[in-house]
Amino acid sequence: MKLTEEVKTLIIKENNEFRAHQYGELSKAERKQLGAIYTPGEVVIQMIEKIESIDGNILDPTCGSGNLLAGCLIAGADPYNVYGNEFVPEMVELCRKRLKAVCDMLGKPHIRDWQIHNGNA
Repeated sequence: MKLTEEVKTLIIKENNEFRAHQYGELSKAERKQLGAIYTPGEVVIQMIEKIESIDGNILDPTCGSGNLLAGCLIAGADPYNVYGNEFVPEMVELCRKRLKAVCDMLGKPHIRDWQIHNGNA
């Protein structure tokens, strides 16, 4: 699917603001040592544009803090069709909070907690 420039800008803005809040001044090496592999907004956009449609269910089996899922919501996905799985319990909670904040920003209903699952993909 092709994203508009407005949607791309919003994905990158949200992604950068979240990154600055979440990781502060940690270097790439420090984030790697923590196991925090961060997907940049530009890569999120490329991934979404490879998806034929976001009208159905969307699953990120290793969602981390929710970069791809947040991008899909911004691109127009229905919050009730967005699912994630993450191994680290703290990241599950962080992802849930982030996606709820994105839904608030967009005026969409919140995802339900069970949509972001703690498990081993």
